Amino acid sequence: MHNPSVDSSLESLYLLVQKDDRSAFDRLYERTWKDLYTRAFARLGDADLTQDILQEVYIDIWNKRNARDIRQVEAYLYNAVKYKVIDCFRANKYKFEVIDDFVEIIADSEYADSSFAAKELRAIISCWMEQLPKKRREIVKSKLENDLSTAEISELLNISPKTVQNQYLNSKAELKVLLKKIFTFFLGV
Repeated sequence: MHNPSVDSSLESLYLLVQKDDRSAFDRLYERTWKDLYTRAFARLGDADLTQDILQEVYIDIWNKRNARDIRQVEAYLYNAVKYKVIDCFRANKYKFEVIDDFVEIIADSEYADSSFAAKELRAIISCWMEQLPKKRREIVKSKLENDLSTAEISELLNISPKTVQNQYLNSKAELKVLLKKIFTFFLGV
């Protein structure tokens, strides 16, 4: 007997998954896991972590099958994996040494969701700031978040005003490069 769901679209398979069809879930997994694994592994370079991420995504799909109405399954899965990878970076499981790789996660616009762009940008900047040396991070936070003057920061951190200026200018230049890369990818400029 021919099972019509074998040749079904991902969306049709997901509709069956919502009806508790475990074999449809297995087929959905078989049709999508390799591409998701390849994309995540390219960003993380860690097979175990990549497998853990995929496992979390698929467990979530199964556990919340009755609560979610997913209309574009491939886009949903891709974004779920993408945000799990971003969470790994946010959790500082990886040093933020190569900005380009992290920016590509967001820039891969095949399924990019612009509603998350501002949140992702803040996460990138936060990650970047956390990777700065302690004194430099304190200078940048004091300047950007607290709007303190060079003299105030110098007094607060007990360092020379020239050091504050140099550290802030170097950080500002690095941030400009980072933002330029991000906006180049976002806007295709």
